[in-house]
Amino acid sequence: MDLEDGLIYLNNASIGPLPKKSIAMLNERNLEQARIGEKKIDYQSINQLWASLRSNISTLLGGKKDGVSITKSTASALHIVADSLYPRIKKGQNIVMPDSEFVTNSYVWQQLAKRYSLEMRYVPTENNRIDISSWERLVDDNTLLCSLSSVQFNNGFRSDLSSIGELAHDHGALLSVDAIQQLGAVPIDIANVDFVSAAGYKWLLGPQGTGLFYANPEIIEEMDSILVGWFSSMDYDTLGHVPFNPFIDARKFQLSMIDPTYNAFDESLKTILDWGVSKTFSWIIKLQDYLIDELSSLDSGDSYSVLSSLKAGERSGMIVLKTDNPAEKVRYLSDQNITVSVRGGGIRVSPHRYNSKDDIDKLIKALSSFR
Repeated sequence: MDLEDGLIYLNNASIGPLPKKSIAMLNERNLEQARIGEKKIDYQSINQLWASLRSNISTLLGGKKDGVSITKSTASALHIVADSLYPRIKKGQNIVMPDSEFVTNSYVWQQLAKRYSLEMRYVPTENNRIDISSWERLVDDNTLLCSLSSVQFNNGFRSDLSSIGELAHDHGALLSVDAIQQLGAVPIDIANVDFVSAAGYKWLLGPQGTGLFYANPEIIEEMDSILVGWFSSMDYDTLGHVPFNPFIDARKFQLSMIDPTYNAFDESLKTILDWGVSKTFSWIIKLQDYLIDELSSLDSGDSYSVLSSLKAGERSGMIVLKTDNPAEKVRYLSDQNITVSVRGGGIRVSPHRYNSKDDIDKLIKALSSFR
């Protein structure tokens, strides 16, 4: 990482920094465009980049390459899902999602429900957890879609995607997952997931303006969307007006690939895969546990407790600390060159693989000096 001198960055659940190799690639491709303009368009290189990105993303997800498409953001991937659901929509259906969702994974379904007069049902968050029994009470044979963030942004709760997917499929519904707060930090199981959407700028350490979409290859054929573009067609090297000839796999949702940010995104994905997501998660948990232990013995007059679930299957890359005056403390930490966030009524700390115990020590020291 190329962080500024002295910065302790523990805010990867917000925006992750770029690895040095990603920065170099981004600069190289931008400079290439500045120097030679249209000459940078090379279909062979674009195909190679497609292949590398889709291969790395399928490895990251544990899914099939045919299900992978490249997007600009989480929202743009969710739009593909929403636009493709039209053939399945019937009168009296409902959409089920948690009541604590981030707005990106909420607005799109509210709009879909409004357009087609669908019922919105919200799974309650209780004690910073979302229990599977709460899903079971709301999902029925009229459910069109279950949608959730695999990790909740405001408390770090990680849901059991396998159980929720099985429940949805038992009722003929589909499962859409916003995985932006999981991919790169925590291993993911998408065996019972129909759609995965995520931007690349958080735990994946990619540039802003990059993202990914995954659809179960078994249902791609029935998906149809007007959200297509130049590189959605197998005839993308034909620039004149011709009949639309879409790819038969998830590439039919790709709009454009002539963008230096995608080259940098691929470098970031390589970094994440080289680290190994399982090893990264183990290290993050060690840092979290170290933080919890040190806070328990902190002698500063302040008390700290963990709002996030510490159950083995529910932990994620972040923890939220309950304390008095969290916003004031986060501002104080920023003045000490330590970056965290205010979320869920507490202080959200989200370390990554590149962070160290020394970073946690400096966080503890700063908190102990707060008055």
